[in-house]
Amino acid sequence: MSKTVLMNFRLDEETRKEIRIWCIEHNTTLADHLRRMIDDTLTGKIYTDPERKRKAEKKESELHDFLNEWN
Repeated sequence: MSKTVLMNFRLDEETRKEIRIWCIEHNTTLADHLRRMIDDTLTGKIYTDPERKRKAEKKESELHDFLNEWN
């Protein structure tokens, strides 16, 4: 089976650090973890609610801080 790059995505720095630490603690890589999650989702082991959105409160507060710097 040939492999291809699926996509790039962005994480805020805090989340990136947290998942990096989690991967080290669980002796895995982010790529391996995501592949397992995708496989589990496609086989029905994981159900996610597409209507459930990740909270954006942190992003909104960062935007507010950024905009305040320009005032």
